[in-house]
Amino acid sequence: MTPNEAYWQLLYHVGEVHLWDVKTARTLERILAQHKEGILHLLESPLVRRLTGLAQMGVKLIAGRFVTQYHRLAHSSHVGVIGGTLALRLKASDQETLTILIAGLLHDLGHSAFAHDGERALKWERNWCHERAGKQKIREDPQIRQALELMNIDPEMVIRIISEEGRLGMIQNIADTLAYILDDGRLAGVEANQDLVQRIAESFLSLDLERGFQVRDSGPLQELLDHRARLGAEIYHLFNNQLIQKSLLHLLFDAIRSRRLSLDLIETGVDAQVRQILDDTYRDHDDERLRSIHRILCGHVATELSQHWSATIHPNGVQGGGNDGTLRYNIFDLGLHLKGKEIPVTIEGVPRRLHTIPSAEQLSKSTRVFTWIG
Repeated sequence: MTPNEAYWQLLYHVGEVHLWDVKTARTLERILAQHKEGILHLLESPLVRRLTGLAQMGVKLIAGRFVTQYHRLAHSSHVGVIGGTLALRLKASDQETLTILIAGLLHDLGHSAFAHDGERALKWERNWCHERAGKQKIREDPQIRQALELMNIDPEMVIRIISEEGRLGMIQNIADTLAYILDDGRLAGVEANQDLVQRIAESFLSLDLERGFQVRDSGPLQELLDHRARLGAEIYHLFNNQLIQKSLLHLLFDAIRSRRLSLDLIETGVDAQVRQILDDTYRDHDDERLRSIHRILCGHVATELSQHWSATIHPNGVQGGGNDGTLRYNIFDLGLHLKGKEIPVTIEGVPRRLHTIPSAEQLSKSTRVFTWIG
């Protein structure tokens, strides 16, 4: 994707806003036009363009198969426009709107190859996290800093928004979630109502740090959280996808320790580069167990588990990542993930916290350990 194509993608999402709020859409168009030079300079940055090589959903199967995914720059463009739209509805200034739009474009800048699916290897080996890496890039990359200067944007304000601090950071939180549930759901056939952005925007009355979003109706925001939970159950935390993610992690560790793959490439490379090394290394590997794990990574979960692995259930959970020759699937991970999303709101003067309650199964601490039997 060229910088001009990425810029037009921003305008495409503004066009979606135009269908239901002409005034807000025209304001976004004017802000983008006024700062086109700075935005294009930002989109020309190698760090930003690298996001086109990172699949939004990593190595996950969609509806039981691998499909062509959209990339993280496409996601970030959507986040930026939704953030700008919600900010304007909450009476943000033009400069605040531009800043949150740019923060949306940059919020995934620190992701590694395979994003969340590959990040754990870096966490364990380097105590690394993509949020910290992204902030460092915004502070230190000369081209990004120059682009922000052209738009009169303080890099530290962008970092605060990405960290979900302050009023604009609270809006960024909603915008990020809205963008991925709309786009992931559309790709997977688990679609949210396409007017959800409109209904959330129209429900907003005001926003303050202590009382959260003051809304006419909490229904649209609760719908957002509930659909996120549905995607978690049907895609993100689906059993096969969890095993594929564990297989990726297992092969990453093996490749790092055998010096076939560097941590630097995982951190700064793109999916295709890392995947090529894993495929070349493990497709015909001498170790049949590693070949089997590679086939699981390629999506052959049921066949490989039935032929080569024995499952044991540990009711109280088992710690560790399976580097002892096992593959571990911990159902407790689901509950921890789904519990993590809350939205503070105020309805008719009464503060509330919207959240999604995990099911009993998702909160159980059982771990399935798959042991190699050949």
